[in-house]
Amino acid sequence: MSLWTRFTSKFMGGQDAAAPREADTDRPGLSPIDMINFGFVQPVLRNAYFFAENCSLLSDIDLTLTQETFRAGISIEPAFVRKCANCGHEMQDKKKVCDSCGSGDLREPDASELRLVEHLDGASFLDRANDACQTLSEVCQQTEHHRNICDNGYILAIRDYLFWQEGDDIPEGKEPGDVQEFFVKEFLALDPRFYEKVFDKTGKPGGRHKLCLNHRKNLYDVHMERCPQCGLKLHEVTGKYYTSTESVVYFVEDEVLHLTKYYPHALYGFPPAFKLRMNIFAYMYIEGRIKSYYEKGRPPGIIAVATSNPQGLDESIRKINAMLAKDPNTLPWLPVDVGMTKGAKAVEYVPFMQDPSESMMKVKDEVRRSICSYFNVSPIFMADTSASGGLNNEGHQITVTNRAIEMSQEGWNTKAFPWIMRQLHVGDWKLELVSSEQNDETAELQQQLLEDQHAKNMMDMGFQVWTDDGKFRFSDKPSEKPMPQLQPSAGAPQSDASSGVSGAPTNKGEDMMPFELVHYTGDEDKDAVIFANALVNKESLLEHASQIIDALFSMSSPAEFVGIGERQAKGIMGTIVESMTQRGGWSVSQVVQRLREKNPSIDEDDLRRIVRTESERIAVKAHEIEAVENDPPEARYQWRGARDRRTCKTHDRIMRTQPKEGLRLNDLKAFVAKAAAEDGLTVQDDWLLHPNQRGSFKRVFGGL
Repeated sequence: MSLWTRFTSKFMGGQDAAAPREADTDRPGLSPIDMINFGFVQPVLRNAYFFAENCSLLSDIDLTLTQETFRAGISIEPAFVRKCANCGHEMQDKKKVCDSCGSGDLREPDASELRLVEHLDGASFLDRANDACQTLSEVCQQTEHHRNICDNGYILAIRDYLFWQEGDDIPEGKEPGDVQEFFVKEFLALDPRFYEKVFDKTGKPGGRHKLCLNHRKNLYDVHMERCPQCGLKLHEVTGKYYTSTESVVYFVEDEVLHLTKYYPHALYGFPPAFKLRMNIFAYMYIEGRIKSYYEKGRPPGIIAVATSNPQGLDESIRKINAMLAKDPNTLPWLPVDVGMTKGAKAVEYVPFMQDPSESMMKVKDEVRRSICSYFNVSPIFMADTSASGGLNNEGHQITVTNRAIEMSQEGWNTKAFPWIMRQLHVGDWKLELVSSEQNDETAELQQQLLEDQHAKNMMDMGFQVWTDDGKFRFSDKPSEKPMPQLQPSAGAPQSDASSGVSGAPTNKGEDMMPFELVHYTGDEDKDAVIFANALVNKESLLEHASQIIDALFSMSSPAEFVGIGERQAKGIMGTIVESMTQRGGWSVSQVVQRLREKNPSIDEDDLRRIVRTESERIAVKAHEIEAVENDPPEARYQWRGARDRRTCKTHDRIMRTQPKEGLRLNDLKAFVAKAAAEDGLTVQDDWLLHPNQRGSFKRVFGGL
């Protein structure tokens, strides 16, 4: 307790004022280091641009990071799948009720909002962001260039303001002269060397001046509320820009977006080149020496000749200079006094220091690697193939640089693009940089093989294995009877028993993997057999063979059957069914050989296509008939299939957007048809989107 508190308590009764309801923490003032940012940041930033403009390595790094960040382009995506109209909660999957408030009043993204991303003439802001005809990507790349150099980037939104006036239906809390709404006309990238943020001594934006949006050149006291000339509401100045046409241009809150990257700060970022200035100077010095060596054409050495006439030195120097003027690579001759070279050779070649030397180039490479590692730019991205091959892991180099690119893209996706969409009054859609990650396919294949092998081992031990959202899921406990073995992924060592081509089981489920785990092997004939074996129950197929063939012919006739009679075509399909259900397995080549003997007039390539496509149609239709006969009417199904780089976008979207609890069979059929139509596809036989398809329906239990 302080002396004053004890004194007032003893002699003044200690009566304090009524206890307040609330109190705030004091905001600390700027640190002594931050105080230098009051008007002194621009000269400092110019030094960063000096490094970038004079050091070729920094320019290469900046160009690489910028190009890789925006290489795949900018896309417009829905900001959510469902949104609650009651509380505004956004959900990324199709729910029937809100997770937050339980309301069932949900809506999908409003497609009409996309019109707000266009100018009045219909041109998109993505294609024309400003009157200079820059695309939005070019504006962002220009800003990213400044971020890489000085860790500060600024985007300006040039707005057209509308104000409330007397006679308008002014909402509560607003007055005439207040901003009613605004519309963005342009987006521009500002040069950080000429932009200065305005903030008070606690670091809060503004706090020093105000301006009228209609009279921007006039600054007013921060305590004033209305413009003395027109009565509009005054706004605090948060930034100013020095131009060549007008001395200073002032901006108010939210008109300018500030982005940092390497050293985030409430005021300004810190140029990364300043952390590397010694390395940069060393690199520039080495490049300067190499330039000077070749530019001046200095000779590699001199020839010294013993002579008793040193007075002729001047004449010799003049002759040497004349020779070098004609041919810079000539070896000069230089006379030397015999008395000074007793015991020496009469003629001697004296080499100069070789520049650039091997040791100098090693130092240059080491400095280059040090600078590149700071920015996480690997040699492979700098077109340096000397660090590739052998023990150098190119995949790891790609991963390291991808981290730097992801960091750049995260700043745009989480801060810059949401700000841009707010400027355009778009809330249901978002801008997003398409990932430019260069995947290490070898590492991905190895990872997939490990996951497949683990799933296979779990099934061998009796655990139930299934996939959900492209991931393996396992039961908590093993069943008494061991589960079947999995079919390995493409590229894995395979035995005859697991290849799906020979030695296949009689019925689906015996030593056969689920169809959604089928991966492409790269062999279309083999893939057709693997998928059909994984999907079909052979006993059911034999039982319903005639029904399946008649049903398929009533739906569509393949293009390969044009010119073939219906009786002959049904005979071909009957042969395919017999082959698919025979003991010992089957292969496309075997079926083609059988059909070739019965139908010599049909080309072998056409027969091969028929076997691949029709075996798939037969398997899917048999799968549907089996489900209708054996499952209860209330059974629910989901669309399942492999999720890898070969999965088409329609299949992927169906699996992502379908209800987790599943749909009844006919409802799922309609859902698939609608998704296909949105991508311009026509569903064949109710389920097939395209040839060599690996997707189909599967019954789900408990929403799995």
